[in-house]
Amino acid sequence: ALAERDFAITAVEPAPRMADLLVRRVRRWPNVRIVRSTFEAAPVEPGSFDLVVAATAFHWLDPDRRYDLAGVGLRPRGALGVMRNDHVAAPSNEAYITGVTPIYERHAPELLEDLALPMPDEPPGFAEEMEASGRFEGSNSASSRGTTASRRRP
Repeated sequence: ALAERDFAITAVEPAPRMADLLVRRVRRWPNVRIVRSTFEAAPVEPGSFDLVVAATAFHWLDPDRRYDLAGVGLRPRGALGVMRNDHVAAPSNEAYITGVTPIYERHAPELLEDLALPMPDEPPGFAEEMEASGRFEGSNSASSRGTTASRRRP
């Protein structure tokens, strides 16, 4: 929808096959640019974006660097939007936990602690971490949907 409205979009994608798919899908919009890179290594001109968005990927970035990396690319008063998808402690997730627990036990027992699910009204988010980074102010966490948006400090 944003591309159709002529917003300038830069998508950063490290996986070659996914980047190829993106290039094919956005061919009709000259305002969309695909950068084949990790977020950490992407060539970003300081202050070149009004908005940086990470959809279910921000948690993979180095927590000591992710806010600095996002903040550098933002113009003053720019915003960082982070979306995440987490399971919560609800009856609808019982089958999932029952199914993945043996897989974690066998292949990644060190991650079993990560399966402790938050309550539905307390899903994890990035708001506190974002505020603590000192790069952003006014974090507005819509925690029921696992999103966080914040403005860059001027």
